[in-house]
Formats: sequence, C-alpha cells, structure tokens
Amino acid sequence: FALSGDYTVKGEFDLNGEHYECTVKVQVRWPGLRAELCWDTVGSTDVDLHFARLQGKTCSSWGWFDTCSAVDCYYGNCKGTSNLNWGYAASADEACKGWGSRRTGSCNNPRLDQDNITCTTSQSDPLNSNFCAPENANIDNPNPGDMFAIGVHYYNRGTDARPHVNIYCNGERKLAFGYDPTTTPPSMFPVLKNKSNSKGNGDFWSVARVTWLGDTDPEVCRIEPVPSLNPKPTQDG
Repeated sequence: FALSGDYTVKGEFDLNGEHYECTVKVQVRWPGLRAELCWDTVGSTDVDLHFARLQGKTCSSWGWFDTCSAVDCYYGNCKGTSNLNWGYAASADEACKGWGSRRTGSCNNPRLDQDNITCTTSQSDPLNSNFCAPENANIDNPNPGDMFAIGVHYYNRGTDARPHVNIYCNGERKLAFGYDPTTTPPSMFPVLKNKSNSKGNGDFWSVARVTWLGDTDPEVCRIEPVPSLNPKPTQDG
C-alpha cells in the first residue's frame, strides 16, 4: 500500500460443490499528518500542493513560497533530495518507498513525496512514472501543539482546474475539501484559473489550518477550513 485509507478485500472459493465468499475491511494507517491533492484536469495542467508550518519562522513576515524562508514545503524546496530543517527526525527509508513516493533522497520530515507535473490518465500501472498519482506532503512525527497551513496553487498550462484535498491524521482521513465529481456540478466550486496564462501566476486556494494535538488526544488533530475574505461562489474555499 502507498496511500492510507480503508480498503475492501473480497475472497471467494469453491469447496465440495459449495461456493463461499467473504469480505473484510483492511485499515491502512501511517502515523503523522498527511495532505493529498488531486484535480480534474490532472495530466493537462500543473497544480501544486503547499504545506506550511505556523511556528518557528525565521523572518519578519509569513507567506507562501519563499516569502519566509523554510516555512513553506512545496516543489521548490521539499521534494527529491531537498530537506527543510523543521526539527523533526527523519523517518526510515521504507516510509518513502513504493509508488506513492518519488523521493530520491532521505525520508525527511516534512517532505513532498510526489510532485505531479505531467502524467498520462490512461496509465493504470502505479509503478509507471507516467501514472497520475496524487500529490502528497507528509510529516510523520509532529509535536503536540504544532500548527500547519495547507494550500493549493495553480501553476501552469491554461485549462481551469477543480482541486480536491484530503487531510489524514495518523492515517485516518479526517476531512476532504473541494471538488467532488460524484456530487458537485462541474460549474461549481472550486475552480482555479491561470490568471495571465503564464507560469506561477494562477489562483491560490488557502485550504485549511491544522493543529496537531498528539497521539494521546482522542481527536489527534484539529482541522479548520480557511474562510474567504471576499467570497466568490464558484472559486473560493
């Protein structure tokens, strides 16, 4: 398994002329905080996941990207061999192996395991480099009381994108935000646009703030959606 969640396994067999079957639920869990991003135009657009800390800043102001150095974990500083020193111990290398991770360096915390720039939607083999896996960012061992912000940025390639974000605490999906093709009309929220059809100048969605409460707390984490200051019904989070 490369993604946390609940999986259904069904077994069937025949014995002495009788047919038997059984179904069990397998709960796949991994400790810590995880955010996953997918979107409806994956493969034809480049949308990026951002995962920022809200403590330990090293400059006078907060901000996504490099506004405050080493605060935002994203494609520019947190994937491959990159390492942001947030004070968390690295995880065992086994945690960064498998199709859910494209890391080439150590299994740092925080880390962007997957930066999905281009992929082929018809590719069904998750071990193929063209498989459309979700972008995901992880911290395996946050400290109680630590707070984080999760955001989504439209980076490149023109076509509108409707993102969906899952947030997991200790491997259990706590909340899902954004576009759901099974329940949401295509014209509805959220829609991210490339404002000037140039790289890096598209919409940015501040999704949620997460407070890590710790393994001993029954709630484990607290997630607060970020309200819009100037509501736009078809675009806002």
